[in-house]
Amino acid sequence: MNSENDDLANHPDLMGSEWADRIARIEKQHARRQRWSSRNRRMRQWIPVTAVLVVVLGAWVAFNRPNLGAAGVPSSGQPSTTSTKRAPESVRVNLAMPFLNTPAAGWADGAEGFVAPVPAPVGRFDADAVASAYERTRQALITARVDRATLLANDTAKVLSQFAPKFREYAEKQIRDTPEDGKGMFVTALAPGQQLLPAQPKVNGTMAAQVNAEGDLAVHTNYVVAYAFDPGNPQKVRQAMDIVVVQRWEIDYTFVGATDGSGRPYAAEAQGIWLRNGQGHTYAVDCSWARKGFLAPSFGNGYGLTPPEHNSDYYFDPTHSIPTTDGCH
Repeated sequence: MNSENDDLANHPDLMGSEWADRIARIEKQHARRQRWSSRNRRMRQWIPVTAVLVVVLGAWVAFNRPNLGAAGVPSSGQPSTTSTKRAPESVRVNLAMPFLNTPAAGWADGAEGFVAPVPAPVGRFDADAVASAYERTRQALITARVDRATLLANDTAKVLSQFAPKFREYAEKQIRDTPEDGKGMFVTALAPGQQLLPAQPKVNGTMAAQVNAEGDLAVHTNYVVAYAFDPGNPQKVRQAMDIVVVQRWEIDYTFVGATDGSGRPYAAEAQGIWLRNGQGHTYAVDCSWARKGFLAPSFGNGYGLTPPEHNSDYYFDPTHSIPTTDGCH
């Protein structure tokens, strides 16, 4: 049990009277998740070998977190219709079109990939409330995953400002104390010295509104984002996956309002966005930077020979299960 988390959860200003245990429970679930992640976090790298050369295809690290509270029942949202199949191999790497020969080639660019369904009433929430939650979720995803200022400057403050004040305190602590386990759930940051190519990150996935067990409105998100890094010397690049990193996150953006489903009040500091039920993985990443909570391509990272659990295309597909076994060596 984390004493600092317990002190925060039981702070008298957090919740009104009898409802203080609500945030206490959430904080304790986050603490259990973090300890579980630290015990089970493993990474894996794959280097395929041919008769004439050894190519670093990619390393991947899965940050897997068990559920935080009830998952709720999805009641709206649309399955992705974007193909995750690999394009025919015709060229090695085109830095102006770096996603060619990857399943992300036909995906939407950047912010255009975060598309909300048509809002419809969900439980006690009308269509307008759902529409507002979708837009706030969309803006949070754009800031955290594809905004270049955030990616390059490691601007966590810009992301955290969108959260409820009390959840912001928790997120700040996770990013500060355990970046290798806690940072990626909140924000994507490039490793120092890394630059993206001009091509926008490619995005594929879905969001869907639901009501959780406490009666709060939540938006379940499931997105894969592919990033194309500037290799510096293009002559050394032999295939797209030398410079492409793929990240996937499934997270519930939970909207805590003035009251829960039973009409019991939340304190003002608890109201706003909380991230719950987060799990994800990153594929084709440099292990040394991943351990510090940053993204860098696996190009030139020549250690770790364990084969991957699945073929490369698997990690581009948001309909597949999140991998649970992984490890960088």
